[in-house]
Amino acid sequence: AAAARGLDLPEEVLLEAGDPLGAVAVLAPGLRGSVEGSSYYVTQRLFHQRLGEAWQRAGDADSASHHREWAAKMRR
Repeated sequence: AAAARGLDLPEEVLLEAGDPLGAVAVLAPGLRGSVEGSSYYVTQRLFHQRLGEAWQRAGDADSASHHREWAAKMRR
């Protein structure tokens, strides 16, 4: 999907390569960053959506559910 749009987002590359825990390692710090940090241009909802997918692929349904629930709350 990322290649089709001409984007190589690190977590998508890692997910496509079969490394969901690597994707988690890339995404998780974005939720801990301050507004002035590097995560400023990406919404927390997107981080939670992507983390939900990464945790699901890693086989951790509880963590996946947690992040998907947060993303759903942020849509309201």
